[in-house]
Amino acid sequence: MPAKAFLDTNVLIYAFSESEPDKRATARRLWLLPETWISTQVLNETCNVLTRKFKLPFAEVAATLDQIVQTLPVLTIDIDIIRKALALAEQHPHSYFDALMLAAAAHLGCATLYSEDLQDGGLIQGVRIINPFKSANQTN
Repeated sequence: MPAKAFLDTNVLIYAFSESEPDKRATARRLWLLPETWISTQVLNETCNVLTRKFKLPFAEVAATLDQIVQTLPVLTIDIDIIRKALALAEQHPHSYFDALMLAAAAHLGCATLYSEDLQDGGLIQGVRIINPFKSANQTN
């Protein structure tokens, strides 16, 4: 059985990118890996980016949301995960929202959190942070 992984919002957003085809291909490959998860936080942040930054109509964002939840399992953030995130944010130099993502990944027992924003190679609560775009970023 493959190890569980968790996708940060930025990875999910790149799956829809028209302007960065290399990152889009990487994001879509990760999306299709077995045992890859997201959380309700990632869904909320994705909807926000698609409506505010990409200026997509709400109906199109809703259709995108449906596509995402049909293919990726979604963890609902609960009070226990929020408490773990608060403790993580206090212990590590991460924002609350980054800590919430890490707490969700740890709660699921994920081995990996794919994120462009967090420290590549970091290990927190048994979750290894991997920047899947690192080699692409170094060539730009």
